[in-house]
Amino acid sequence: MKVAVKKYGGDDELSWAVFVNGVVVPSLTGLNQSQARSFRQQITEEKREERFTDWDETNFKEVSE
Repeated sequence: MKVAVKKYGGDDELSWAVFVNGVVVPSLTGLNQSQARSFRQQITEEKREERFTDWDETNFKEVSE
């Protein structure tokens, strides 16, 4: 998953938005740059935690070459 912060819908201070996989998240527009970066970090951390919440040793598979 790719999460990005970009200018969106204007050229003023509050025209930053968060994009997930290239699509703008509608509720995360009209932000200043530091707010957008904060939301990006939160989304990234949540997804990282989701990926490993149900992980256990039975899911591990050894990779052989």
